[in-house]
Amino acid sequence: MAIQQKYNWRAGAAKIDVTPDSPIWMAGYGYRDRPSEGVRRPIHVRALALQPSGTPPVLLIAVELVGLSRGTIDQILCGISERHRIDDDRVTINCSHTHSGPVTSGMLDLGFDLTVQQKQLINRYTEDFVAKVVEVAGLALEDLCPASVEFGQGLTGFAVNRRRDRPGCRHFPAPVDHDVPVLCVRRQSGLIHALVFGYACHTTVMGDYMISGDHAGYAQANLESVFPGATALFITGCGADINPLPRRRIELLEAYGMVLACAVEDVVNGDTAMLASTLNVAKTSISLDLQEAPGIAAWEERMLHSSSFHRRACAYQRDQLLKGLELTKSCPYTIQAWQIGDELLWFFLSGEVVVDYSLRLKEHFGWDSTWISGYCDELLTYIPSRRVLEEGGYEGGDAMCLFGLPAPFSPNVETRILGAAQTIAESLRVSKTG
Repeated sequence: MAIQQKYNWRAGAAKIDVTPDSPIWMAGYGYRDRPSEGVRRPIHVRALALQPSGTPPVLLIAVELVGLSRGTIDQILCGISERHRIDDDRVTINCSHTHSGPVTSGMLDLGFDLTVQQKQLINRYTEDFVAKVVEVAGLALEDLCPASVEFGQGLTGFAVNRRRDRPGCRHFPAPVDHDVPVLCVRRQSGLIHALVFGYACHTTVMGDYMISGDHAGYAQANLESVFPGATALFITGCGADINPLPRRRIELLEAYGMVLACAVEDVVNGDTAMLASTLNVAKTSISLDLQEAPGIAAWEERMLHSSSFHRRACAYQRDQLLKGLELTKSCPYTIQAWQIGDELLWFFLSGEVVVDYSLRLKEHFGWDSTWISGYCDELLTYIPSRRVLEEGGYEGGDAMCLFGLPAPFSPNVETRILGAAQTIAESLRVSKTG
């Protein structure tokens, strides 16, 4: 690099294995009808602690699961606060969204027909998982020592907009985000201590009964092999409507993991920007309105023509109405952001966020200096853009009831989220210069 390295950050990293030790129900696909049958590759929770001069540290936690419920997120944040004295707004949790990981408590409860024994196993796994996340956070904090932090962006191209991959939909626009943003943390020895990287794509190469982190897990393992002693954290982008294609073959699982790892290597071995040792963080919650929900007759009609995965979710909404209860009209939505020096503005969006949000925010704030991550905090549901809502289909509406929501989002969902992102970015600029 042309710029002399300055080790004016403190950074620490750690990882812990969270692979289930017995067969367990898997998340991500409604057609699965039995527990896992083995482990293709172990799954982990990884943590990076970053501390600029004179300020408390922040924690970035990367989880190899499809997502986490509000209850599990709150347990993790409470544990980190009590044991490590880190405030909630300084902790960011991202799930890789692997569809080859275990179900955790409260995650897509309406979609799975589980026995009492299976539920007990999931609850025990989740309790142990939460404890390990709190533990890995502590290990990363204990590992804090002088470091440099660099940022760069690469490219790779196996992600395809999946909304075109249906009969009668090939005329749809097919936006993608092929950027591979990379945060590189080096110790004073010059050796890489941590690599944080992202990509906007579903981790859905495989759909069988074998536990793994899918292609993102393979990419992390490849990077940790190439850079011994480094911890590699995959942070999912806005890939809700994006799939790796083609897929469903083990050789593709390995190939995409290698391709993604190579894209990260290219960034590390190229020109990266040294990030100034200043970090401002912000977190906000807004309310997203839903459209008008169907009545009892409409839910019963849907039940007649739905898969069992959807039928249980439709029955839940119908039963709420039969009990005289009012269906949900809105849901909370969380946005976090980090401003690192003048070089990087990083948004962390909750839910399954479609690619339009990444493209809009980068266009507004700068393609070279903005990083957008989805699947952070609670996996509350798909987050469609106005475009996706108008196209209709799964991401824009059909998936909502699986998450306990009775209707699609209001057409203003995109403007609400982008407006909140603008507000939070402005608050970071004020705190940075104030």
